[in-house]
Amino acid sequence: MSTTMHSSTRPSHLSDAPFRNLSPLPAVFPAAVNRPDDFFDQEEVFHEVIHTLRIGARRPILLQGERGIGKSSMLLRVKQALQNDAIPERSLAYFFISPGRMETWEQFAWELLDGLSLTLEALGLPTRAWGEGTAQPPMTFNRLVMQANRLMEPALYRNPRLGIVVAMDEIDKGVVRPQVLDKILASIHYLVEKTQLPLYFLMTIIARKLPDPPAGSPMPVKFVRIPLLPEPAQQEMIACFSRSEGMSALLPNLQRWIPRYSGGHPYIVKLLLSAVLREHGEKQVADWEPERFLARAIRMDEARQLFGDVYRRFFSEEEKAIMLELAARDDERITQAEVESWPSTWQRAVLDLEDRGYLQRTGDMIHCRMGMWPTWLRAWPVFSLEKQAHPLPHSAPVPQTASPVLPPGICIIRSTQQVFVDGQEIDERTLSRTTYRALLYLAEHGGEVVSRDELGRVIYPDEHFIGTEQQLDSIISRLRKALGDKRPYRFIKTLRGRGYRMEHATVLDTHPAKK
Repeated sequence: MSTTMHSSTRPSHLSDAPFRNLSPLPAVFPAAVNRPDDFFDQEEVFHEVIHTLRIGARRPILLQGERGIGKSSMLLRVKQALQNDAIPERSLAYFFISPGRMETWEQFAWELLDGLSLTLEALGLPTRAWGEGTAQPPMTFNRLVMQANRLMEPALYRNPRLGIVVAMDEIDKGVVRPQVLDKILASIHYLVEKTQLPLYFLMTIIARKLPDPPAGSPMPVKFVRIPLLPEPAQQEMIACFSRSEGMSALLPNLQRWIPRYSGGHPYIVKLLLSAVLREHGEKQVADWEPERFLARAIRMDEARQLFGDVYRRFFSEEEKAIMLELAARDDERITQAEVESWPSTWQRAVLDLEDRGYLQRTGDMIHCRMGMWPTWLRAWPVFSLEKQAHPLPHSAPVPQTASPVLPPGICIIRSTQQVFVDGQEIDERTLSRTTYRALLYLAEHGGEVVSRDELGRVIYPDEHFIGTEQQLDSIISRLRKALGDKRPYRFIKTLRGRGYRMEHATVLDTHPAKK
């Protein structure tokens, strides 16, 4: 991969091949990119991972970064590098374990053994059978270690240079229960530190804290943080996009406007560029219209998925209140003196948001580094309700002249299990335990596709669910009837062969009138 700069506008990571279309946005956004030419910056992170694998360090590699920052793209890039023999010192193979809804430690163990077996088979290396018959025996930790040894022993005899990289993406999001994640990490710790198996675990994580390591020995993790994009990398992305899409006239404005709203977050850069592309393609915009582009970006499904998911899953209650307060203020700023008047847990929340790149200090003022955040929050339909639910500490109560209004569509009050449709409470007798579970899960994952298998496991959490389509269809039918959802369905969409998607639904912890 050449690093020669041929001109002031030519991207630094390109080879000497003729300039070509480098914009991956029309084809893959918001999915992870998988070509090196589409991967901007993060070179130091990439080379640190490759170096750790090159020297054969017996340490799991943990890539930490916020949602959309490029963790999945990094995994794909490492995989491609290994396929291109980037590490000639050893023969490394690579396979993924996707933790998406990994509910038990046994599931992880079988996924690991299956991945090892299929990878060795694809390499044409011999393996020793690790199971008899078709029934899977009960999995234990000792069985996992012994079976992994049985699988790899013949292959290592044939190829002593063999190593296998096991990639796991966003382990803290996919693993359902904390105790399951604890056991998975303890297993990885033992396999790496206590056995001679040439296994190299490459994991990504969103949360900033891992469970405590097993007693007696700290987990030998190689911690690598994926940073936000610096200004030159953002300008490089914008320049490649503008030229490849025939919008060079907008380049100077884009290079001033996008860093202000993205703060260096690559997903937000791509989000804003996609909004410009879609608006430009539909309207044939020739002039600079930032308000139009920004309004389009806020309405995009990709924005809702990113911002809504981060807000619900990865902000603490204190962090939510701080971000909401910044969005509510005209200048979007908080003074350091105000922060110092808060309890210590709130001051820690400000420091954590700074550390993660969401906040930035300018003198004695603290403001959002990513300008897209307050803009999106203000446009969020439940912004006022969330603001009431998350007040700042020691703030005076806001006088209300009228009872708070529930958001339109479906509204679920988690504490009381009340369900409202357009402000009207439905009769609780119309919802059984299973239909309420289905409703709550679909609402919590509003806008996302929920498969039949996933919904079945939620409805029957204490059973091994082997349901039929008729069973789930019956539950969805009863749920639609209780909600008054008639054709063409407004709330629950059926996606043939994929599952269900709920729209126009909000979940609140308590009723706003009782705040």
